[in-house]
Amino acid sequence: MKYRPPRMPSDLDVTVIASGARRRAVICNVSLSGVLLKGLTGLSPGDRIDLATPGLRLRASVVRANADGVAARFSTPLSNAGVVQLRRAAGLARPRGHVGGAPMYREL
Repeated sequence: MKYRPPRMPSDLDVTVIASGARRRAVICNVSLSGVLLKGLTGLSPGDRIDLATPGLRLRASVVRANADGVAARFSTPLSNAGVVQLRRAAGLARPRGHVGGAPMYREL
């Protein structure tokens, strides 16, 4: 069985830069290795993209594009510091509280 880093749900707005064009998208989930984006069309596997938020820019390659969204793999997997930067860009200083024993996340 191949290891896959856990995915964290998100609703962070992000700017996607592809072939010089800037487009808005929403990160649906993110892991240390990649991201699932909604609201993008016209991308194909192998396309290189940049994800930009205030103070953070991440390079990625599209691995899948279909009705479920665009899945992209980061060129360099996120480090713990990268996760912290992304959380700050999303406006989250620390993890949300727990309700009924299950973690609740608005973003990441």
